[in-house]
Amino acid sequence: MWFGLALLLLFSSATSSHSEQNRHRHGHGSDRGDHMGLDDPVHVQRAMRQWLKRRMVKHREDVDQLYRSHVRDPRKKRSIGLGASVPTDESNRLWLRQVVELPQCLECDDHVMDDTHDAVSAMTSFNFSGDIYLGFISNGPWTNSNIYRFDTDLETFHPHESLITHGAQGVASDLITDISTGSPTVLMAVTSNITNTAAGYYSPTVTVYGKAGPYLGFHRRQSIVNPNGQSATMFRYDGHLWLAVATYADPEKFEGHHKKFQYRSRIFRWEHGHFDVIYSIQTEGAVDIEHFEITGQSYLAVANHRTFDTFCTLSFLYVLDSETDEYELFQNFHTCGASDFEHFEMGGHHYLAVANQFRDLRPIGYPHTSYIYRQYEIDSVIYWWAGSQFITWQFIPTLGITQWESIRLPNNEVILIAANSQGPLVLYQYDESGQFLPVPLEVALPTHVSVVRAMTIQHRFYLVTVSSKNNTRSNVFRLEFSSQREETAEEKILDEARKCVKRMSDWTEELQGRVNRLKDHFDNEVMTLTDDQTVTGNQEYEHVEVEHLVVKNLRIVRPPTTENSTGQNKGSSPWGYEGANTRSLYSRLDMFSLMSNVSKTTKRIRDIRRKMRDVVMMTGTGRRKGPVFIRGKKTFTKDVNVLQDIVVEDVTTSGLVNG
Repeated sequence: MWFGLALLLLFSSATSSHSEQNRHRHGHGSDRGDHMGLDDPVHVQRAMRQWLKRRMVKHREDVDQLYRSHVRDPRKKRSIGLGASVPTDESNRLWLRQVVELPQCLECDDHVMDDTHDAVSAMTSFNFSGDIYLGFISNGPWTNSNIYRFDTDLETFHPHESLITHGAQGVASDLITDISTGSPTVLMAVTSNITNTAAGYYSPTVTVYGKAGPYLGFHRRQSIVNPNGQSATMFRYDGHLWLAVATYADPEKFEGHHKKFQYRSRIFRWEHGHFDVIYSIQTEGAVDIEHFEITGQSYLAVANHRTFDTFCTLSFLYVLDSETDEYELFQNFHTCGASDFEHFEMGGHHYLAVANQFRDLRPIGYPHTSYIYRQYEIDSVIYWWAGSQFITWQFIPTLGITQWESIRLPNNEVILIAANSQGPLVLYQYDESGQFLPVPLEVALPTHVSVVRAMTIQHRFYLVTVSSKNNTRSNVFRLEFSSQREETAEEKILDEARKCVKRMSDWTEELQGRVNRLKDHFDNEVMTLTDDQTVTGNQEYEHVEVEHLVVKNLRIVRPPTTENSTGQNKGSSPWGYEGANTRSLYSRLDMFSLMSNVSKTTKRIRDIRRKMRDVVMMTGTGRRKGPVFIRGKKTFTKDVNVLQDIVVEDVTTSGLVNG
């Protein structure tokens, strides 16, 4: 009896404790939700975590609302002290001077086998025993994936070896120390994703290769069954080597299933000579996983390419919870056809760039149609770590971008490379305004780039690109930097334009003065056809028809045998350099003043041209041919000489001389 009573009390206590924990976990039965002064240490820790999470979420919402609604422009963010700063001393900066294309083409053949186009789907590079190796992974069935070795003296890549791969999609490599031999070994993981319909099997795998010496080839060390693996990422964290594989879709679900692209991607850890599954995270149409650390915490950014019915979806950011030892969802990003994440650090600030490849659109007016076309002109986004989450920093226009790549310079500046599949390759450099601006280059960079790889070899910077518009073609470029910034071709053209605009402004001012004097002359000194005027000077005409003429002295004479030159003042051309203002050049294009002067001059010239239709032209001048019919009333106070004929309808004279 006593034994049964004791068991009942223990059960009641355990049930009460469990109920209290559940009430506290879910916030029920307590009016002190944020109070952390509970006696049980387990309750205290759990309450502390929940309180901190609520405060962090609230803080993230506040920060997100602030920066999204008020300071979206990166220049404004930088002006209030946010983001990375460039070196204050210009001598410490490095400027991208030029891009030199090396005379070598890698992977330039277009292989076609069984109507299947073999294209390079990924690249990897690694340093082994002082040599640099570059690997090209092809996605065709049972094809060669080639590895090259870089010759630093000749600055060329030489073929090193080939691997037979089958539908390879992604690749990652790193260097380890083999526990069995104690020697360095290169590990290379290749994800494969292909279906052999003829044989009736579907066997996607992640194949891990090992290379134990510079003169030894890669050999297979491990095969991992992993469905629809798109990309592979190797990273080091907490003293271990990790492998993250992005899973695109669930092969067991049919096309059109609403959960077709919902699948858990897995993270492996290298232990005892092989990779073991440690974590799995929920993804949806994942094509890339990027790992990085912030203040010692591990983060995974997942680029979700699509859902079952749209390419505009949410991409995820996971953080490793140190208490639960699990990756938990930390933040979402709105993306469209996301193809890549790239993390980089600059000046102690963390940035995360997402590549939005395209958005799917339906024709206007047909919202229910099944036809969808892709819009490749879309903004990709660079995010900045604001202390508790990433916020939008800058929008960059891209054309079907497939990949971001970054190069860290010796002074910790970063060069960003955008691989546009529907446009040219573009390089961006950070400036003092807080923006990543495209670098103007004289060399023509490749277009329709699908894969790009940046490498640093003996303090030199190289880019390897793969373009597959028509034929697969790979180009190698060397980036050259300088600590002294020189004017680019675009800046030189802009400077010449400033000088040209300045000269045009000076000429326009001079022309405006001449037009003003000409307008005064037309207003005060020119006889018109219709106005009533008093003519004070001596006039000579060949043939005149007048309705009403008031003349004090009229003399009709014969034409002179010789014409007297009037000694017209030639003057300098208004478009010459004479009289040009020699003031210092404007520091910018003063187009406003120039256009204002041009507008005023144009208006005055229009008035003059309108008045010229009413002007009595002199002999041999003007466009009017034949007799001039003067309708206005003219009063001549001095002599009027008619060389040939005069036809007058009404004449009033004070003296007439005919001779």
